[in-house]
Amino acid sequence: MDKMYTQRTAALRATKFDSNIINAKKLLIYPGSEDKTQRKDILEIINKISDDIAELKSKNYALYKEMTEKLINNGIYHLNEIESINFALEEELDDLFFCEVVFTSGTTPTVVTSDSRIKWVGDDVNAGLFTPIANTRYSCTLQYDGVFVRGMAFGIPTV
Repeated sequence: MDKMYTQRTAALRATKFDSNIINAKKLLIYPGSEDKTQRKDILEIINKISDDIAELKSKNYALYKEMTEKLINNGIYHLNEIESINFALEEELDDLFFCEVVFTSGTTPTVVTSDSRIKWVGDDVNAGLFTPIANTRYSCTLQYDGVFVRGMAFGIPTV
C-alpha cells in the first residue's frame, strides 16, 4: 500500500472516534465526579486525541487525480489538479456536518458529480449545478442544515 492510501484510510477510520469523544466530553461537563483533577486530566487527553484525529483528517490528497470516496464530517481535502470529483455523502449525516474540498480544475475542466442533497451556490453554478471551468482553483465548503447540504463553490482563475 502506498503512503497516501494509508493516510486516507486512517483519516476515514478516525471519524468513527469523533462521536465517542463528544460523548466523553459531555460526561466530564456534567456533575458526578468529585475529583476535579482527574476530570481535568481526562479532558486534556480527550482534547489531544481530538487534535490527532483532526490532523489525520486533514492529510494532503495532492497526489490524486480523482476523488471518489464519500466525504467525511470535518473532512479537509486539499487536492491539486484533478480530472474528476464525486461529492458523495453518507446516508445519515451528523447534524453539524461540515467539510472543505479545495482543488484545481486544469486545462480540461474537472468533471463533478454530486449527491442530490447538495444544493450548490457560488461561482460556476448554474441552476444549482456546480460545473467547474478550466484553469480555476476552487474552494468548496459543504454544510448540512438539517434538510439540505449547502455546497458553496468559490473559484479563482489560475492563469
